[in-house]
Amino acid sequence: MSPEQVSVITATVPVLERYGQNITETFYRNMLAAHPELKSVFNMTNQQTGHQAKVLAGALYAYAKSIRNLEALGPMLELICHKHASLHITPDQYDIVGKYLIEAMQEVLGDNFTSSVQYAWTAAYSQLAKIMIQKEASLNDQHEEWKDWRDFCIVTISRESDEISSFYLSPVDGKPLPTFVPGQYVSVSVYVPQLGYTQARQYSMSDVPSTEYYRISVKQERGQQFPPGVLSNVLHDIKAPGQIVKVSHPRGNFFLSSVSETSPIVLVAGGVGITPLLSMLKFLTSTTSTIKRPIHLIYATRTTTARAFFKEIADTSRSNATVRVTFFVGSPEAGDKAGCDYHHEGRLDLNRLDAQQDLFLNHTQTEYYICGPSPFLEMVKRFLLVQRVESSNIKMEVFGAGGFAETTSQAHL
Repeated sequence: MSPEQVSVITATVPVLERYGQNITETFYRNMLAAHPELKSVFNMTNQQTGHQAKVLAGALYAYAKSIRNLEALGPMLELICHKHASLHITPDQYDIVGKYLIEAMQEVLGDNFTSSVQYAWTAAYSQLAKIMIQKEASLNDQHEEWKDWRDFCIVTISRESDEISSFYLSPVDGKPLPTFVPGQYVSVSVYVPQLGYTQARQYSMSDVPSTEYYRISVKQERGQQFPPGVLSNVLHDIKAPGQIVKVSHPRGNFFLSSVSETSPIVLVAGGVGITPLLSMLKFLTSTTSTIKRPIHLIYATRTTTARAFFKEIADTSRSNATVRVTFFVGSPEAGDKAGCDYHHEGRLDLNRLDAQQDLFLNHTQTEYYICGPSPFLEMVKRFLLVQRVESSNIKMEVFGAGGFAETTSQAHL
């Protein structure tokens, strides 16, 4: 991009702040009307709710604002590229997106979308697409043996709570599975009868790596047309093993970042956000792991019947002296006993825990891994920052409906 074009992009920041979502809503509407085959690529629930348009508008705004310092976008682009790689986004799809994005800007901004603005944004999008295509190609090149969707069979279904079931996925070809880093996810693609096309979602693995299967654990959601958990309902409607689904190679950059360290780890889970954290917990306490770090799992759910993996977590804690567990339950069930079925009644409140014994705030290298819905994450993050925890020691992943990983951006660029 020329310096003049960079200046033009910078000048459009206030425009994107005001009209960004109008642009992205127009973009998605026109593109999906002209290319209905892309409905299988995009999350149509997020299309229906407007969430995807809102997130893409935010991403475009961030890109324009950081056009002189693209390094600042590194974490966001890393998240998006991992997701794109898991969905097998292709370079030609970037061309389609670019065409309809520029046309949407023209439609919404009208005469304000001058030729200089058009040329600048065409160059800016081309630059961004090139960066992302190269990054995604690099991710794919790391796994030459598995670059496309792969057929898996659901070999076991296990009910974990009133809302959550685990699905054990085994490759149809029988070849050993590559390992993954605890915390990562796979994309699962399934045909959705009520939509008439496939949809894919990202589900974190909830077990330690195995060469024979991946375990994902999915929360069931109920709704009407385009329910918040449309794919989770399709999976939960499977009553017996044998169903074939398509699965991508494990991706994601929410994982244990320093497995060679001995510093404490605090895992904070909200609802179905327990899934990647359970994978981390089981890995850290597995016989194959030589690392014995102080670990505290803090798990908050609405009720004890909605809570998954209670026995699995309790057994892990009892058999590992370095592991402690604290359960918060919003509304205990009749017969639940404090100190046995749960430790604290009510919503998660980290102020009720000991700063040193429970949260290891006296240890400057303590790592905090948080997973759950967005408000839950923001609450925990605010608390930790007030306690002067370094932001680099706080790792988070947002979970959407059904327990799929949203990371910080669901937008496709």
